[in-house]
Amino acid sequence: MKFKLVIIAVVILLMAPIFIAKLLEINFFSFARGEVDTWIMFWGSYLGAIVGASVVYFVAQLQMKKQHELQIKAIKIENENSTRREMHHFYLTNKLEKIEEMQEHFNKLSSLVLQLNNDLLIFAIACEAIEKDIKSKRENFDPKDKCPLGIFSGRC
Repeated sequence: MKFKLVIIAVVILLMAPIFIAKLLEINFFSFARGEVDTWIMFWGSYLGAIVGASVVYFVAQLQMKKQHELQIKAIKIENENSTRREMHHFYLTNKLEKIEEMQEHFNKLSSLVLQLNNDLLIFAIACEAIEKDIKSKRENFDPKDKCPLGIFSGRC
């Protein structure tokens, strides 16, 4: 349908100068001043300007439509990149939080191991002191207090 309209418009535009020239030769237009050649040039310029303006308008519309499509595509790409950056940032932040949490647990575990090591060392020293029946120079130190009940039965 659109193709037929374009063909009709082209035929009309091509036939318009011939039609106008024939109309100007009729006595009906005898009141118009000037020669037929002058009027043909006028109508040719007039119709040429209309055709030129129409072409410029359609080309501008086509250009704006293309530009609009390119802008939409660029916005979509930027949104995808932004989402990708945000997801990567979230992933790294989450990893960092987990590493910090693991470091905190490791610090607690290392202090617990250190405390356990100290308690084991005190226990071993106390057991050896009890076994060899060594008295401490400190007044309030009883090696039997350092051994848990039930473990000491003469020997640790």
